Amino acid sequence: MLDLKAQLLKAGLVTEEQVKKVEAEKAAKKKPPAPVDEGERWRKRLDELKAGGKSEQYDVIRGWVERHRLDNKTAVPSEQATRFHFAKDDGAIGHVTLEPDVHEKVAAGQAGIIAYMGHNGLEHAVVPADLARDVHHVKPEWVRSLAGLTDKHPSGGEQHT
Repeated sequence: MLDLKAQLLKAGLVTEEQVKKVEAEKAAKKKPPAPVDEGERWRKRLDELKAGGKSEQYDVIRGWVERHRLDNKTAVPSEQATRFHFAKDDGAIGHVTLEPDVHEKVAAGQAGIIAYMGHNGLEHAVVPADLARDVHHVKPEWVRSLAGLTDKHPSGGEQHT
């Protein structure tokens, strides 16, 4: 026995094109939705982290820093290392001592300086610029220096290093 589709075609009640159209519509309904854009998923994750508790924020950001920091907090600075000054959240001036290659990345906007909650209190680290922007989304007060974001003082002047 022929299926209904074949019987309708044989009887001339539907055309081959109509059958193909219905089959295509059925296949489209069965198809899973297209994957969500990776950037959209990451933004959603950042929003969830921002809305989450401090403990989770501290742990996640600390993990990011541990995996991606560009400076070496345990190394003895070389003779070429220089201080990079930045404004802290409370208006005080802080600094980190950076090797020339890392200093260059911060100055060029390829890296940023952030604060984060280390295991022994508030610490500072140099991280890639995209990571600094992610931290800014979650904890804006923790971004100390990032070209295009913190390079203007409220007075309108440039921040000097």
